[in-house]
Amino acid sequence: MSYQIPPRDTSPHPTFRLHTPAVDFIENRLPEYHEAFDVRRVRYDANQGQFVALIPAPSQSLMVPDASPPTQPRPAPAPVADMQFWDEIFPSAMELLKNETPTQSKYNEEWGIRHLTKWQEVEAKLEKARQVYDFETGSQNVGKVRRKVRSLMDDHHVIAQQATKLVPNSEIATPIVGVINLMVDAYSKASQVRQEVNSSLEDLPDSFAKMDMYLQSYPKDANIVKASTDLVLAIFKAIENSIKFYTSIQAKRAGVAILTGPQYQATLVKSLTEIKNCCNELESQARMSFDHRMMGDNDRMFRDLSTIMQRNTVTNMGLGAILREQQAQTAGVLWMQDMFNCVLSILSDRERNWQQYSPVPSRPVTPQSIQMPELTPRELWSRLGIPNFDEIDLQHMASRAEEMFHQDQGRAQQVVTTQLFRNWLGSPDSCKLLVHGDFRTAGDVSPFSTLCAVLAHTFRESGRYVSLVFFCGRHLAWDEHHGGAIMMRSLIAQLLRQFSGQYFQPDSQMFIQNMDLRSVESLCSLFIHLVGQIPPRTPVICIIDSVNLYETDDYLDDLASVILSLVGLVDDGSRGGRPPFKLLLTSPRPTVESTLDRE
Repeated sequence: MSYQIPPRDTSPHPTFRLHTPAVDFIENRLPEYHEAFDVRRVRYDANQGQFVALIPAPSQSLMVPDASPPTQPRPAPAPVADMQFWDEIFPSAMELLKNETPTQSKYNEEWGIRHLTKWQEVEAKLEKARQVYDFETGSQNVGKVRRKVRSLMDDHHVIAQQATKLVPNSEIATPIVGVINLMVDAYSKASQVRQEVNSSLEDLPDSFAKMDMYLQSYPKDANIVKASTDLVLAIFKAIENSIKFYTSIQAKRAGVAILTGPQYQATLVKSLTEIKNCCNELESQARMSFDHRMMGDNDRMFRDLSTIMQRNTVTNMGLGAILREQQAQTAGVLWMQDMFNCVLSILSDRERNWQQYSPVPSRPVTPQSIQMPELTPRELWSRLGIPNFDEIDLQHMASRAEEMFHQDQGRAQQVVTTQLFRNWLGSPDSCKLLVHGDFRTAGDVSPFSTLCAVLAHTFRESGRYVSLVFFCGRHLAWDEHHGGAIMMRSLIAQLLRQFSGQYFQPDSQMFIQNMDLRSVESLCSLFIHLVGQIPPRTPVICIIDSVNLYETDDYLDDLASVILSLVGLVDDGSRGGRPPFKLLLTSPRPTVESTLDRE
C-alpha cells in the first residue's frame, strides 16, 4: 500500500510515502546482505506494484548540425572609380602605354594622359575633350548653331545623295556630282566614326565591372591579370585616339575624311575594335579559369568524400560499440529489475500468509500454480543447432552488390519509389508486400537480393527493429541448410540474437524441451509464440528473397506452411496485441504458384 500525507497549510512540507514492509526491507536492508542488491538502478512503482528499471535516456550529444546559410546574391557593381582592380592594373597598363610611340610634345602638354596616375584623371581629360568636340567650351550661341548643323547633316546626308541624281548627266555636271558625292561620303564616314566612339566609350563601365569581378573571383591568376592589363591598355590607347579625334579642328577633320575616304580614323577604329577583342579574350580566360577551378574542386571533393567515408566508418564502429554497451547495460538493469521483483514476490507472499496470533505453529503454504521453466534466448538458440549463416549471406550479397547494380540498370531501385513500397514501409501497422520481377539471372543472387540485403542491414543498424532475412537462392539442394524447416529455424535464431537479455515465458500448451525442432509446424508455432513476446513498440521486419526458387515439389508444402504462418502474424498484428509484423517477399521471376493465394 502507498499513502501520501497532504500538507495541512500552505507552507511546504516534505512528502512521505509509506510502503509495505517487504518494499521497505528491499530498499533499506537488502543491500546490506550482498552488493548485487543495488537499488540505485531500480525504483518501486506503487501504481504497478513492482520495481521498475531506471534506464538512462539515450545521449543527445550527437545531433545533426544546422544547415549552412544560403549563398548571398551577387551585389551590384561598385562605381568605376572605386573598383578594386585599379591599384593592381592601372600602373602596369600605364607603364606599357608609356613604352608605346610617344605623341607630339604639344599634344602631351595639353591633352596627354600618360602622366596621369588615377582613372578619375583620365576620365576627366576624356570628358573635357568631348566638351570641346561638342562646342560646350566656347560661346553658347555658336556652339548651339554648330551642334544644330551637325544634327541636320547626320539626318539629311541621304537627301544630299539623292540631290545628285537631279543634276543633269553631262560632261560639265560630272565633276560637280563627284565633288558632292565625295563630300557626302566623307561626312557620313566622320559621323559613323563619331557614333562608334560614343558607343564604345559608353560600354566601358560594363567591361570594368566584368574585369573587377574576374580579378576578385580568381586572385593571383596570371592569365586573368594579363588579359585585364591588355584590356586597360587597349582602353588607354582608344582614349588617346578619341581625344585626338575630339580635339582636332573641324575643317581639318573634314579634309582628312575627304582625302582618306574609307581609311578615315583607321587608327581610332582599330583601337576601338581592340577593346572588343580584349574583352572577348578576358571572358575566354575567365571561362578557362572557371573550368580549371571546377576540375580542382571535383578532385578535392572526391578526396574529401573518401576521407569522410573513412571517418564515418570509424564513427559507425564507435557508435556500434556504444550501442552494444548500452544494450548490455540495459539488459543488466532489466535483469536486476526481475531479481528485485522475484524477491518482492517471495516477501509479499510471506507477509500475506503470516498469522501473528495463530496458535497453530505452522500452516500450509499458499498453493502455487505450476510454473513452466523459463528459458533464456541463448538456451533456446543452442537447442536449435543452426549457425548464423544470415550474416554470411549478407556479406556475400554486399560483395556482389556492384555487379548486381550494373546488371539491374536501376529497376530494382525503382521499387523503393513506388507507392506500394512506401505504404508498406511507412505504415505503423502490420502489412505484407509481394514484389515480382523479370530478371534473367543465373546463380543465387539477383538485383532484388541486393535490395533485400540493404534493407535488412539498414533495419539492423537502426537498433529499433527486429530484422529477419532469408535468401532462398543461397540455400537450395546443394547446401546442407535448405528447406522450409531451415528457414524457420534461421528466423527464430535471428530473433533470439537480436532480442537478447530477456527471458521468454513458455506457452503452457507448449513444452519446448520436448518439441520436435525439425517439424515445420512446431517451428512455426514456436516462432509465432516468440514474436508475441516482443514489445509492441518494436516492429518485426521479415524479408524472404527469391521465394520462387522454393516453389518446387521438394519445398512447396513446407513453404506454404511457413508463408501462411507469417501471413497469420501480419493479420494478428493488425488486430492489435502484438508488435507490428511487416512481411516482404521478393521474386526475381514470376512465381509458378502464388503461395499468398492459399490464405
